Amino acid sequence: MVEATFYPSAGLGPAPLAIFTHGSGVGRNQLRTWSFSTEAHWLRDNGFAVLALMRRGRCRSEGINGEEDFECNHEGNLIGASGGIAGAVEDLESAIAYARKLPGIRSGPLLLAGQSRGGFLAMHYVGLKPSEVMGAW
Repeated sequence: MVEATFYPSAGLGPAPLAIFTHGSGVGRNQLRTWSFSTEAHWLRDNGFAVLALMRRGRCRSEGINGEEDFECNHEGNLIGASGGIAGAVEDLESAIAYARKLPGIRSGPLLLAGQSRGGFLAMHYVGLKPSEVMGAW
């Protein structure tokens, strides 16, 4: 289970979905929920339904934060981060699937946004599934 804050659209009828996700510092877990309330309220007032996601191992989200599991060569140089990224993508996909079942969510492409590592995750997801995303920032 991962923690998320839902902001239903202020408009009438089904709304497109926007998902926000947080950044993270290497070696530290988030100890507080990031609600992205300013951004979420602006988007909901402009026709979106918003889900602010806390990925695994952060705040009240279950699991272990594995995003700092980087693969390095014998010299200590970074050669990959696919394991941690895969877990973050799983969390994002789970949040998308959950949010699409909520009342008032319109089917179709969604908006992804994130801060720092969350922004990287949003851009990475666009590369994986471009037809599912209307925009990212």
